[in-house]
Amino acid sequence: MEKGDSIENDMVRHLLESIPLEEYDGRSPKEIHYLVYEPFCENSPLSLSKDVPEDVLLKIPMYNLIFFFLSLINENQPVKLISKGKLPSKIVNPVFSQHFIKEDLDKHKSIKIQRISESLSVTNAWVLAELTGLVKTRKQELNLTRKGNRFLTHQLHSDLFFELFEAFTMKFNWSFNDSYGDNNIGQFGFAYLIDLIARYGNIPRRFDFYTEKYINAFGGVLPNSDESEKYVISDYFDQCFKLRSFERFLIWFGLIHISEIKSNSDENILIKKSDIFDTLFKIE
Repeated sequence: MEKGDSIENDMVRHLLESIPLEEYDGRSPKEIHYLVYEPFCENSPLSLSKDVPEDVLLKIPMYNLIFFFLSLINENQPVKLISKGKLPSKIVNPVFSQHFIKEDLDKHKSIKIQRISESLSVTNAWVLAELTGLVKTRKQELNLTRKGNRFLTHQLHSDLFFELFEAFTMKFNWSFNDSYGDNNIGQFGFAYLIDLIARYGNIPRRFDFYTEKYINAFGGVLPNSDESEKYVISDYFDQCFKLRSFERFLIWFGLIHISEIKSNSDENILIKKSDIFDTLFKIE
């Protein structure tokens, strides 16, 4: 191949990758690549603010959960793990009782949590703190790391949130939080959903508005299964997507508001961008 031909082919490929496509709601293949695989790089249409005011962060359920968990570990360290590497009740019960994030166990207010697997809030707090290197376990003892201590001591709230958000979206496996199986529904292309909320979330819209756009973009590659089509056209997909992407991601991070539900039908669920959304993100 001649050098001139190679340059011409590169130009054509660049042009094709930059053309807005209907299936991506006007985004180009290149933009979608960044949103899916490198959402926080400098070329991505999405950018997460690294200088968010503390009063905004304190409105975010997941942030409050992690900050409370770290503070509790700091007050009690070294935290001695009990049998089979579980957290002791002096950590589990206070975290659960704060009800930072809604979980099924909330309807049993008097329950005494004995197993970490019973509480999503405790589980997520510990796993995310480990993933971000804020705590470490050694010889059946849990302690803050030097990094975790620095975050607390210097009150680096914005930095903590950025690391937390990146760990939850890019490292943590969302399927761990439900019983829908080990597939990539919702987590794959999460930044594209944020992009859609940024563009359309100023007015309340039905849940299926976003579901249809997500399926149009990624239905052919979801989930991690040879039976993608069966999952996409079923209620299984809708319920899994709703739970993971909206109830246990967007709501947990304070990114959306859901209007009062008048019935059990998803048709009556209206989703709107929260007041803090634009403080956290910039979309180009």
